[in-house]
Amino acid sequence: MATGEPGASSSSGSSGSQPPVEEMMNKIVEELMEERERMTAEAGKEETCKKNPNFSTDVTLSSLKNFKLMLESELEALQDLPLEQLPSEPALLQDLAEEDVQSTAHRNARTLEFNKKKLEELKETKRKYETKVKRATMVSQALNKLQSQHLSDEEKFIALERK
Repeated sequence: MATGEPGASSSSGSSGSQPPVEEMMNKIVEELMEERERMTAEAGKEETCKKNPNFSTDVTLSSLKNFKLMLESELEALQDLPLEQLPSEPALLQDLAEEDVQSTAHRNARTLEFNKKKLEELKETKRKYETKVKRATMVSQALNKLQSQHLSDEEKFIALERK
């Protein structure tokens, strides 16, 4: 019975594109309709109608549809509001400001700590490369001295021109 009703058929096909609130509302409507059907089956439809003559599918569906429309209009009104509204009470504003300051201070402290570690790593890398350059320079100078001792004047002149 629930699949033939308008509330049940709208949620089964397009639940992926609906906002979470609409999905929840449709799920609640379906659960209510299933509960009503279960209660009707337990009590017997004729007996229930005698006790409560206003109990009919149309009234229940229309009231649920009205409730759904009311929730949808409230949802649309909430979506039209700006994302953040500051409270008018000074104490709440002060609390928000303190929370924001603490959050910013914590984030800045973490960033500072990260940057200090990175700076130390870069300094260590710089020291390693400076040491390598000094060693390479010393080796180059030593080779130049050895080479200059064994070269003639003409070969020394050519080596200086190359440098």
